[in-house]
Formats: sequence, C-alpha cells, structure tokens
Amino acid sequence: MKQFQFISVLFTTIVLFGGGCFSTNDQPTQIAFDYIPGEIFVRMEIGHTRQDLEEITENFEVSIIRELGNGYIVAVPENFEPLWITQFSSVPIIDEVGYNRFGYNFTISTEEPGPIVDDENLILTVNYSGCEGGHAFTLERPGNFTNNMVIWLFKSTEDEDCEAYFSEELTFNLERFILLSTNVTIEDPYGNHVVLWPILEEPVED
Repeated sequence: MKQFQFISVLFTTIVLFGGGCFSTNDQPTQIAFDYIPGEIFVRMEIGHTRQDLEEITENFEVSIIRELGNGYIVAVPENFEPLWITQFSSVPIIDEVGYNRFGYNFTISTEEPGPIVDDENLILTVNYSGCEGGHAFTLERPGNFTNNMVIWLFKSTEDEDCEAYFSEELTFNLERFILLSTNVTIEDPYGNHVVLWPILEEPVED
C-alpha cells in the first residue's frame, strides 16, 4: 500500500511540473486507431479481482467506470492517457493496460466457421446485448507495420441497459497494410484470439 502511495505522489508531481507534456498537440505520434478519450483498458493477472484493481485506483485517485470484456475501463484525464498507461503498467498484478481501443462490450464468435478471410474481405459474427441491433463497428489495426499483426474491432455504439441479445454477421474490407503482414490475428475484449492467416494445417495421423 505504501508503495502505491509513493508512486501516486510521484505521478502527481510529474503531472504538476511536466507542463502537460502529453497534451493532444504535443504527442510525438498521432494515434492511428479509434479509441475513447479519457478511458484506459485494464486487464488483471489471473487470480486477481476487481477488488484488487479498486485498491490500485483508489491510491491513484481515479475510478473504474465499467467492465469491458474480461477487463475494466478506468476513467483518466483526457490527453493524459499515455501517462496513466505507463503508471498502471508499473503495477505487477496488472496483465495489460492500454487505450480503450475496443469501445464498448461485445465478443467475436469463435464457433465454426468463425472469422474467415474471403479474398480481401474479413467475414465474422459479433455478439452483444442491448435494446436493438445494428450497433456500429469499425475494423482497426496498429499504427506500425509488423509481420505478426493483431487487429481488432472498435464498437462505437454505447452499451445499452437492455437484456436483448444480438448476433450479427459483418464484412470488412482488408486494407493493403494488413494484407502485407505474414501473420494476422484478430482479438476481442475478452481475450479471444483467432488466427486469420496463415492457416495451420492439422497434423496427419499415421
């Protein structure tokens, strides 16, 4: 607990004397994907709970505002997301922290046939709850090219306080930036990962 208090004081000092070094205009690189400003996505290590995260956020003087997938959304000051991501990354029991690049709650169906690539199109089924269907999704990718690329969906329609359940098939055109990558995986906020390519051949039984 004292360690968290010390880190919090140190962090506050950096913010006060740093002159807003992470303001929108001063960020060294522009974020290439959609995300929700003023929110970061935090996923805990296995065996740790929301209560553990609440202790951390209490010491950092921020708050959990909702669950997203198997993680949590923490509200932070807008334009200071990178600083808070660094702050939370220093906590050993946190598995992952980053921009809220998923938006709002949904899952990608991994049941057969699962996400498939047909020519230059990605076809997949999304599942979510709400009051009505037709929620808006966009296909997102990292800003830097890599031969082992992870892509994802951003759901811009907010969570709705209804218990109806929807499954919708979506199709996205894959841009050349993605198609040039050797290995491509798609993930969702629950940590589901589906390899789009290369398709691994099943071992042949003797």
